[in-house]
Amino acid sequence: MKIMNIIYLAFYTGIIMFSSIAHADTTQPIQTRENQILCIPVFLNHQEKDIIGIDLTIHYESLFLEIDKITLIGGFLEKAYSLTIGNQITDKISLGIYATGGIRKGKGIIATLYFICKESRVDSVEVSIQKFLVNDLSANGTMVWNNNYTRQLDFSVTECSIMDVIQGLQILSGFQSSDGWLDMNGSGLPGMDDVLQLFIQCALPKME
Repeated sequence: MKIMNIIYLAFYTGIIMFSSIAHADTTQPIQTRENQILCIPVFLNHQEKDIIGIDLTIHYESLFLEIDKITLIGGFLEKAYSLTIGNQITDKISLGIYATGGIRKGKGIIATLYFICKESRVDSVEVSIQKFLVNDLSANGTMVWNNNYTRQLDFSVTECSIMDVIQGLQILSGFQSSDGWLDMNGSGLPGMDDVLQLFIQCALPKME
């Protein structure tokens, strides 16, 4: 009960206000929490020729990140291409995207990667594109995070705290902007589900 009283007092009185978590600037590690789901779209820059196949190799630190799912849903190749996921080896996953129901050209999101932050780490955790080929030729492709396009993302994974819960409640109620939102479920939209997950991760263990 003491934890809930602290949350209510800080939230309703507005005593505790937080600076926004900087996850727009990819030159600094992006702030995340344990068990947060990271949603990372992969973007293909303009491709003038027909896209027969795309081959990707993604590097990630498997000790701290776990692949939840990879999908073409929401991308411009979704309805005409199929996804093949290669055998997962340490810190690396290979993807193949091949035409099966028509040929496309152009640019846009081709796939979306979902990672789970397994545990906290003092140093940053890296996700990067090691290989990006279109029709067996090197292509210009990036990952996307908060409107930034880059071939490498660095994440700082830390434990959840009650301060995160309070900040989430204040954002939902309009006390703060959503710039510092911790998207725990990878939906891309602020919601009470994120706050509940934060509370489960940090508050309940401390109440035991």
